[in-house]
Amino acid sequence: MELSLSYPAVGAICAALIAGLISFVVTVLAKDQKVSEFRQAWIDAVRNDAAELVSHLAISALTLKGQRILAQQGKVITDVEVAGYKEFVAVKGCVLRIRLRLNPSEHKSLLSALQKLDLGEGGTIEHAEAVLNEFTAEVQKVLKSEWERVKKGERSIRFVRWASLVTFASVMAFSIYRFWPILVSSA
Repeated sequence: MELSLSYPAVGAICAALIAGLISFVVTVLAKDQKVSEFRQAWIDAVRNDAAELVSHLAISALTLKGQRILAQQGKVITDVEVAGYKEFVAVKGCVLRIRLRLNPSEHKSLLSALQKLDLGEGGTIEHAEAVLNEFTAEVQKVLKSEWERVKKGERSIRFVRWASLVTFASVMAFSIYRFWPILVSSA
């Protein structure tokens, strides 16, 4: 069999291999794009729950402060207790949702700050503000690190990016090396 007759077969095999590789890469990239979308949704959900938690805790602190002032004046208003109970339920819901979204090995400091909020240690407004500030700072750190992760892309996306760049540079270098002398000599 002559060598020239095998060129179409080699071309067809190479085309099939390239099509299979492209299909595989597209599948991996689509999956990782979806993972990044889920990660972004997770960031948004944690941010919303953290904001809701802080706002409910602030309202609870004001409710308790108002209740203490009214008690000192000898007035008791039952609506304040009902409002305080509703805030308590909302706070517990936020704490639980945030806790369930966090990874215990990856988000230890945020879980610790959340635990302090949940226990309500201290009892003074100043202590509550300090714990809220600590919690807010920890949430910001976690959200920033997760955003950086989303921005960089998943590991396979980064690999495909670099592999594509290396492949393109290699093909260009090989093409210049192989065909430049032919182009120059024919001119």
